[in-house]
Amino acid sequence: MWSWGQRAHALGHEIAFVAGMQIATPARETWADVKRRWDRQVGQQHAEMVRQPFGKLRFLAKTLAMPVSPLAELPGVLRSRRVPGLREKMLAMVCLTQTRLWRTWRMIQLLVGAVEDEWLAGACVPYTH
Repeated sequence: MWSWGQRAHALGHEIAFVAGMQIATPARETWADVKRRWDRQVGQQHAEMVRQPFGKLRFLAKTLAMPVSPLAELPGVLRSRRVPGLREKMLAMVCLTQTRLWRTWRMIQLLVGAVEDEWLAGACVPYTH
């Protein structure tokens, strides 16, 4: 359970699956916003995974898969009706690849001890509107 789920649970809210539920989150407006979001998520994922049996090994496997993972997304992006036109689909793939490479970089930094997961997990300023 990630931080928002932990906070909701602490406030007495129940986490439940609702079939057909869709949740929309606001788009990040800048590349810095995107990086902050993924820094937080990667830091949280690392902190959670390393506490589990074989967690460091699993995190290493995930790190190795990350830079090639956009290839698995290509068919879905090309078939998507939400992204019109070939140019837009290619731009979506560029953005996806750029984001996955950023995540890979941060994951490598965590693996070699260049950054701490607590620092990354706190990297995102909460979104308020």
